[in-house]
Amino acid sequence: MRGIDHEEGLVMKLANANIARADVVVALMSYLNNAGEDVGQISSHELNFPIVVNGEEGWIEISVKVPKDEADDGYLKRDSYAIAVKEKAEKEEAKRIAKEKKVAADAKRRAEKRAALEAAASKSE
Repeated sequence: MRGIDHEEGLVMKLANANIARADVVVALMSYLNNAGEDVGQISSHELNFPIVVNGEEGWIEISVKVPKDEADDGYLKRDSYAIAVKEKAEKEEAKRIAKEKKVAADAKRRAEKRAALEAAASKSE
């Protein structure tokens, strides 16, 4: 893959972006072919390969793009994604804990109700 020079705040020229994108597509295809995948190119910047998961067939599609936005900051995107993943995991953990508490409270309530019914039934005997 060719080295990419980066000057802060400048947008990469289209010709250079096309070269970089093509190099990455070729590198990905080579890697996936060497890994035994039946990979093929479906556009100038996309490739795909078939998959089977739990007996179901499907496709993986990979797109390679060079952002054109002057303000694009790849590191900021990485950080934002990491924060989003962490927040999602924290929310899922909070839901899991809340569900466990609810299940425990429901079990306690049912046990108390059952005990009250049994006590009432024994009094009536």
